[in-house]
Amino acid sequence: MILHVNTRDLRKALQAVTPHAHDNADTGLAVVHFTPDDQNLYLQASNGYSQSLAIVSIWDHRELTGSPDEDSFDLTIDTAKELLKVFREKKKPENELDDQLSITVRPDEITVTDVSGLFPGKSWTVPNTANSENFPNIPLLFANAIQNGPRGIANRVLASGDILKRFSTAAYVYGYSLTLEPTTRSRMVLISCGDSFLGSLVEPKPTPEDDERHQEWRDDWRGRLPSLGAAITSSRNVRAEVA
Repeated sequence: MILHVNTRDLRKALQAVTPHAHDNADTGLAVVHFTPDDQNLYLQASNGYSQSLAIVSIWDHRELTGSPDEDSFDLTIDTAKELLKVFREKKKPENELDDQLSITVRPDEITVTDVSGLFPGKSWTVPNTANSENFPNIPLLFANAIQNGPRGIANRVLASGDILKRFSTAAYVYGYSLTLEPTTRSRMVLISCGDSFLGSLVEPKPTPEDDERHQEWRDDWRGRLPSLGAAITSSRNVRAEVA
């Protein structure tokens, strides 16, 4: 299988999804999972608590079987990071086609080649690790979440700081704000960034003690802020009258 993609698009997608891969290789999730169709290459990663998906346009393809499972392949996290080091985007390409990579996937190896110019440039080959058979069906997960639609503005959404910060890379590389949408699926929050990235996280299940503490903290803020705001307004009004 041979795929042609834009270097910059591939780099953005890799940078956005990689933080969500699992740290433990024994889980089968310490990879970036690639699934191509005839239009897009879908990069996915999951650690069990957060999931991510980014798309890269495919400009040309050969030897696709049409079966997502058969055409899918994986890169370990270390290999994905190495790819980012080997292939940098051109600073001032004349057009998108002037910054192009070819990805050739064979049973025993994966080769990435710079095909931007008239002749092939830098080439990089790594072993083709076994496809992760137990990798979650992230596209279906997100499809169901989108189909069910947001459940409206939630009163409260809990999120691990460590998990949430993993999405900051997507916001950085795509240049858009993150949009968080609670869904009808229990405790699942859908996270999107522009039109090329989807993610999700699972809210920690709060205990009754957690709910009580959060309510106390919220009540404390309700008690502090109005009086502080009023005091600032009053002070500014006095200064304005004196002036």
